[in-house]
Amino acid sequence: MTAPEPTRPSANGTAAGFAGRAWGTRILLYAISDGVPRRSFAVAVVVGLILNLINQGDVLLNGEAIDWWKFGLTFCVPYLVCTYGAVSYRMNASRRHSRP
Repeated sequence: MTAPEPTRPSANGTAAGFAGRAWGTRILLYAISDGVPRRSFAVAVVVGLILNLINQGDVLLNGEAIDWWKFGLTFCVPYLVCTYGAVSYRMNASRRHSRP
């Protein structure tokens, strides 16, 4: 049995199809819908590059070996923070919209 297609969130961040779903499912659906991954990726690239230059700039300039673990994590953190911001905004907007 396949899951029903969720409705797209409206401009104010709510979606009737998401309202009746479990809390965790709504978080996941908000995190992967309406351009959130694309925007989070763009933010992660820009912020990640800047942070990597700050954190590992001396290593790059000296020609030393890059710490790839730090390099990857420096991109993951801004992606997760940006996604969290979008999801929390939509969850709050959904709560405000559903109140009588």
